[in-house]
Amino acid sequence: MKYYSQYHSHELFEFQESLSCLSKSNYWVKLADNLPWDKIEQEYNKRLKNRHNGAGNKPARMVIGALIVKHVEGLSDEKTIQAIQENPYMQYLLGLPKFTEKPVFVPELFVQIRKRLDHEFFNLLTLLLSEADGSKPKKVHTDEDGNDHGGTMKVDATCCDAEVRYPTNYTYVDHLSWDAYNESSDLATQLELYRKRFGMLPQEVQADKLYLGKANRNLIKDCHVDCYNHPLGQPPKEENDCHAEDKKRAIGERNEIEATFGTSKRVYRVNDIKAKLDNTADTWIGACFFAKTQCGSLGDFFVSFL
Repeated sequence: MKYYSQYHSHELFEFQESLSCLSKSNYWVKLADNLPWDKIEQEYNKRLKNRHNGAGNKPARMVIGALIVKHVEGLSDEKTIQAIQENPYMQYLLGLPKFTEKPVFVPELFVQIRKRLDHEFFNLLTLLLSEADGSKPKKVHTDEDGNDHGGTMKVDATCCDAEVRYPTNYTYVDHLSWDAYNESSDLATQLELYRKRFGMLPQEVQADKLYLGKANRNLIKDCHVDCYNHPLGQPPKEENDCHAEDKKRAIGERNEIEATFGTSKRVYRVNDIKAKLDNTADTWIGACFFAKTQCGSLGDFFVSFL
């Protein structure tokens, strides 16, 4: 049997000896080499109540790699294990030293994983990735109150009730709700979460009108944060256009959030959550957005999955 990857062909016996011969330009190989596995394993192990049974006896790279395969490919638990079983490139992502035709673990283990993790765990993995590739927001200036500022916080919510914001191309799920609520009431919390993650306030907030009522506009102003999106309510008759270019830019950049929602629902199946419990659905949603972030961080490789 031969495997083909970007103009390279390999006999099966080569993989049974070692997976080191795989092309470094392959999607799964590049993704594997891009992730900070040591730090991921540390955070993963912190969340296991029992490290000797179930998910605890499997390496973090194997478990998280399998979750990425599942949500990038949009597969069921059973089909995910089967796909990994047949694909040496996926096995490289999972950290296997050589190809095996045996299942890496039983599909039922995914259920235990979803019970032990949550969307906050995947937010942390996203932060670790931004630190590893140098895309974490950097300080731009310090305001008159001594607060550092840097990066742009883009905020929105979608009907799957996953509220997200992301500096650069990274998505963080910060609020999951199974009931309708007014997401604009979360802006103060979102600013604090940004400060907690990055050690500073954003330089700019981008949000739709629902977030920009009078109270939130005052909050943004008091925090010395810029915002050029149109506020809630009637615009003034003679609008000051000294920030016309900034307003035009902000509209275009904020639209990226809608694209993130669309991609997450269409490609990564956020609209097709099959978990039956609230806590396992929480993990499922977090894993979907994390998988989307990983593909987006690889740029040209993301296109091949659309």
